[in-house]
Amino acid sequence: MAMTRFSSLLLVLSMLISSQSKSQVIIVPETQTDGVILKQQLWTCLIQNAEAQAIQAVLVVSITDRLNSQVLSETSSSVISLPVGMKRVTIQDQAPLSFGVTSLGFAADRPLNQPMPVGDYQVCYRLVEYRGKQSVLASECIRFLSEPLSPPQLIQPEDGTTIIDPRPSLMWTPPTPVHMFTSLQYELKLVAVYDNQSAAEALQRNVPVIVMPTQVNSTAYPASYSNLEPGKKYAWQVTAMDGGRPGGAK
Repeated sequence: MAMTRFSSLLLVLSMLISSQSKSQVIIVPETQTDGVILKQQLWTCLIQNAEAQAIQAVLVVSITDRLNSQVLSETSSSVISLPVGMKRVTIQDQAPLSFGVTSLGFAADRPLNQPMPVGDYQVCYRLVEYRGKQSVLASECIRFLSEPLSPPQLIQPEDGTTIIDPRPSLMWTPPTPVHMFTSLQYELKLVAVYDNQSAAEALQRNVPVIVMPTQVNSTAYPASYSNLEPGKKYAWQVTAMDGGRPGGAK
């Protein structure tokens, strides 16, 4: 029995030591999770140091495109001094950055005050001890969607318009801001709307009359498709695309 109690005591003591040895450092990313996001905002975070003394560390930030799992950027900061308590760390606090991986406009000689291209991304933060064992003090990852302020807006024909031409011209505005797109193109879709259907339901369920890509924001009704039929109701939609990534539809 004595041996059993002794073993239990050792186990509890070991657990207490292990718990006390864990780093009391937390990273809280400040990046918004959707909308127009400037690249430099991805380096901003709050770091809480609950240790008994100040820490010197290096912050490693990596950005990954979730569409293809490609690492777009990985940087290491200069040495950051973290006093006890909370500190807000920006890209200026981390300068000069050391770039390990760069692509998609993230190179050291490219400005980072431009918005991220539209897409689905992940940014990860890893705080590494500067001296000693260089152990990881804290880590955190978040997912974010880079989206334009507004999708393409349909101009012609106007909503609810009765048209006579069986091959109408179609026109729309580009998404904004347009410079979020590195390779802007559109997908045009037109469907018939049946009785008791909404336009949104028809676009989702019905077999398209037209599905076509285009790089301009207006087009004549394609000659290769059948005329629109008199007396029928139709709905159309334009989706902005950027290298296979959707950037808003209207």
